[in-house]
Amino acid sequence: MGVLPFHLLRCSVSYGFLSPDDIYDSVIIDETDETAQHKIRLIDSIKQEGLRNPLILIANVNKPTFVTVGHHRLWAAKRAGLTLVPVIVNDWCNRYPTFEVLHSIDDVRSKFLDQPNLVKSFTTGVSTSEPLINGQTWWTKT
Repeated sequence: MGVLPFHLLRCSVSYGFLSPDDIYDSVIIDETDETAQHKIRLIDSIKQEGLRNPLILIANVNKPTFVTVGHHRLWAAKRAGLTLVPVIVNDWCNRYPTFEVLHSIDDVRSKFLDQPNLVKSFTTGVSTSEPLINGQTWWTKT
């Protein structure tokens, strides 16, 4: 599917900050797997620089706000002790009316320090791919 103009989206797309504890994540991160060293570096990086790129979330009626992109960053942000994290919300229920409304893919891209490889808009909102840093994703970065 190609990129849709934002005026055709069925939800609003907005930017703001939330407590990591207010974000639901169904993905269980294995803390003992082979990428454990990379996860420790991610936590250390977040402690030093904060989250460089927002999490992508969905807010639906009668459901918690949940992560669609950024599971590892949310996990690491909690362990790094962050009290607020930057988020881009595909908001179906006007749960975050005070957040900055994003009107285009360029608006979405402007919120990333490490540019994502891809930003797409669907009728259900926006999504991104993980940003490459020096040609590598965070879990392969040495």
